[in-house]
Amino acid sequence: MTDLPKKITDDPYGAAILIRRLVTEQGLAYWRRYLLAFALMGVGAATTAGSAYLLGQVINKAYVDKDVRGIVLLSFVTIVIFTIKARRPTDTP
Repeated sequence: MTDLPKKITDDPYGAAILIRRLVTEQGLAYWRRYLLAFALMGVGAATTAGSAYLLGQVINKAYVDKDVRGIVLLSFVTIVIFTIKARRPTDTP
């Protein structure tokens, strides 16, 4: 049976070594692009969390507050947000 690495850095072909190589070899030349990529990943994560929060508010308006006007307003906002998120750059005319 093969021995598995004890630590994440023990595997010479593992993800930790690959990430370290990317940062040391390419990090100085492409740090702006890496920063932009991390910022855009943060925006994507924030919009996903925001849409989940918004859906929770719609459900609360429906079952807790029983507010029809709030349900309609938040549902419309949810539809608009999901429509904007679903558009791809190639969809533009």
